[in-house]
Amino acid sequence: MLSSKFIIFFAVVTVLSFLMDFYVIYNYKNIFTNNKKQSVFYKTALIISILLSIISFVNSIDRMFYHNIIKDISNLLLMITTIWFFPKLFFLPILFLKDVIKLILNLIKFLFKIDKNNSITKNNQINRDNNQLDFESDSVKNSDLELNKENNKITKREFLRDLTIGISSLPFIVVGYGVFVTTKEFQIIKQTLHLKNLPTSFENFKILQISDLHSGSLSSNKLFLDTFLAIKKYKPDLILVTGDFVNSNPEELKPYIEDLQKYNAKYGVYGCLGNHDHYMNDDKHQQLLKYIEMSGVKLLNNQTTKIYNGYEYINLAGVDNWGMNQQFGDFDKVSSEIDFSTTSILMCHDPNNFRRFILNKIPIDITLSGHTHGGQIGLVSDRFNLLPVKLFYEFSAGKYQINNQYLYVNRGFGTTGPPLRIGINPEITILTLVKDDSLS
Repeated sequence: MLSSKFIIFFAVVTVLSFLMDFYVIYNYKNIFTNNKKQSVFYKTALIISILLSIISFVNSIDRMFYHNIIKDISNLLLMITTIWFFPKLFFLPILFLKDVIKLILNLIKFLFKIDKNNSITKNNQINRDNNQLDFESDSVKNSDLELNKENNKITKREFLRDLTIGISSLPFIVVGYGVFVTTKEFQIIKQTLHLKNLPTSFENFKILQISDLHSGSLSSNKLFLDTFLAIKKYKPDLILVTGDFVNSNPEELKPYIEDLQKYNAKYGVYGCLGNHDHYMNDDKHQQLLKYIEMSGVKLLNNQTTKIYNGYEYINLAGVDNWGMNQQFGDFDKVSSEIDFSTTSILMCHDPNNFRRFILNKIPIDITLSGHTHGGQIGLVSDRFNLLPVKLFYEFSAGKYQINNQYLYVNRGFGTTGPPLRIGINPEITILTLVKDDSLS
């Protein structure tokens, strides 16, 4: 049943992508004044679009369920289809607005029977009657003037054509950069969390968080190596991985087990599961759990543990995924095992659960999530934070504090869907815990 829903989803996405592509191609074929070039452009682009639509659909189904296509080839196909289809989303609203305005103007002309050509013809006829006496002497001048106008018109048309082609290339450059560069360049984000019940011995305790490995989307182990270098540099006390180790196949994680084994911290490496870690049958899910264990990551699957420093300790808990039509997380069980007199940290993949189960319900101090990837596309700076993903997630990326409860949403490691990041880099988060007695 689940597989049929995904097949329908991929089919709908494929059809919509092709219709968008056809609409953009049809509009842009007119930039060529030569009918032969226009025809070649249109037919070639349309054939490419049809072939890539079919390839994209087959590749998506295979990545989700069958895994028959070699991973590197599958990733390459996904990159190609992303670079072909995705930039056209930038053109779509502009072209749509243009056609709406054109439709309105044509409707006005039809309703009011405006005929500019007839009006111009009448005016020209009056002018010719009034100037009939010196028509012969002005004919040469008029011919030269018409020729200059035509030359100017051609020059203007060529300029607009070249300008259109130049502007149209920018989205392809941006998307290409997002596919080949941004997805492989980590951003290290440091945050300080002030806690009223932090034991003294845990002052300046450092946690390194990564999330959403999506190892099937990675073309190399570069991000794992970069994380290892960050671990050596910042020397975290604890490393946490907040879900989505794979896309949908346990074998995706296997090539990176040795990389994960190199991760080390004084108090260990822990993790929880995400929704993608369940997109498989039971046998494959059990295989994934074995690979995670082999990697050295200790899963807290609706479980809690205590992190001791001498006689003092903090609580660390992890819930299985709850969300995306999955209800594996057991928040009641986890909360019943936590000692809330000291600091508590919960790994919970989906940030929607913060309001659903935790905020003002369970007095957990810090909830660490992922899942959103920060939308993979956005514009973020010190002055503004433009994230389209905010339309879908209340807690979309970064740090949130409500009363004395923190939520941090990591922007992710790998990618899901298009292998693309624009303005949203993969993230390593360094969280430093400090005691703040002023909090009530």
